[in-house]
Amino acid sequence: MLALLLLPEPAAATTVERVFPLAPISGASVGPIPLFELGYEPLGEHDPLVRQARFRITLRPLRSPAPSYEFDQRAEPTGWMAGEARHVLYRPRAPLADGVYGWTPWFWNGTTWIRGSDEFRLRVDSVPPAEIDRLRVSRSPEGVALDWDAVTLDRDGRPEFVARYHVYRYERAADARAIRARRIAEVREPPYVDRAPPPVGGEILFYRVAAEDEAGNEPGRRD
Repeated sequence: MLALLLLPEPAAATTVERVFPLAPISGASVGPIPLFELGYEPLGEHDPLVRQARFRITLRPLRSPAPSYEFDQRAEPTGWMAGEARHVLYRPRAPLADGVYGWTPWFWNGTTWIRGSDEFRLRVDSVPPAEIDRLRVSRSPEGVALDWDAVTLDRDGRPEFVARYHVYRYERAADARAIRARRIAEVREPPYVDRAPPPVGGEILFYRVAAEDEAGNEPGRRD
């Protein structure tokens, strides 16, 4: 009597030759829940399905006291998804602690983890810039002129690099959280001129300007 022994096919991950980081780009500042993007090259003619391949991301702190992190697709598949061809995406389920990290992708070859070829530097920043200290509004021949002092500190008083300013307009005076504002402009630096036609009847308009940093933090914004 002959017995047939069926051996399992090797996991598709064994056909990955190498993996490398793509985004966030090295040196980027991001918010506490960034989207990671990995790229991989198949071995030979094979092009494994991402749902069969397995990847991992490790973050090591470059400045204490930030913690270290490990996101293992084999242990926890939640948060992993397919991107473009030969790209893999991952978004952490919980916010990362503020700090500076080196992050590296890995792939599972069926026996062990193989480290990616590069390590990217990443800064996690959850602290928004400080509020605009003084907004100056005046009439000009072109419209309503707005000017303000550039923001150079974050909410905690540390040096800050502002990527852009958002200009909001309100139909009436109100707390920003009590009435929905209309964002009318995004500028790199002051000043700004609102050239929209004045309201019918000459009603007074109200404005607010908020700074956004490189990580996407903006004071008062609720996502």
